[in-house]
Amino acid sequence: PGAMRLREKARRAKCQNNLKQIYYAISSYRDDHNEQYPDSLDALKDSIDDFAVFKCPSSASPTPSTPSGGDYEYRTGLSPASRSTESLLEDKDANHPEGVSVLRVGGQVDFQPAGEI
Repeated sequence: PGAMRLREKARRAKCQNNLKQIYYAISSYRDDHNEQYPDSLDALKDSIDDFAVFKCPSSASPTPSTPSGGDYEYRTGLSPASRSTESLLEDKDANHPEGVSVLRVGGQVDFQPAGEI
């Protein structure tokens, strides 16, 4: 059980790194589009070479063929005035047994335990 927890913790760290990489792509998109957020993750397809970044390591799903087909749920309708603590992207379908990895508008990535979602 201890080794399984350590492996899940490593997968969770990789998941959070994926979210940070997606944040950099979204930031680049916003720089090029008058600070507007993309309508969907598919707008990032030319910014990210490997779609594996859209797959959570804890998920059993295959690497997606499009960014929006990945394991992360993108929140639409955000504006430049959105609070930095609002959720921008998070795990779909509880990929992690103990909670959800969340990317905030301000670029922070954190883990919300299942009881706090």
